[in-house]
Amino acid sequence: MEKIERRYIFHVLKAFGGNRTETAEVLGLARKTLYRKLQSYGATGDDGTVMI
Repeated sequence: MEKIERRYIFHVLKAFGGNRTETAEVLGLARKTLYRKLQSYGATGDDGTVMI
């Protein structure tokens, strides 16, 4: 299930050009929750940028 969630999050993130605020809104997540999920996937750089 986690793989499906991860793919979907990245799909939406890519559709919004990496905009995490809009992505979180569309997914119905708090921005902080999305940031934590991205960190757990190893998808953020040291400066917090998303690596898609």
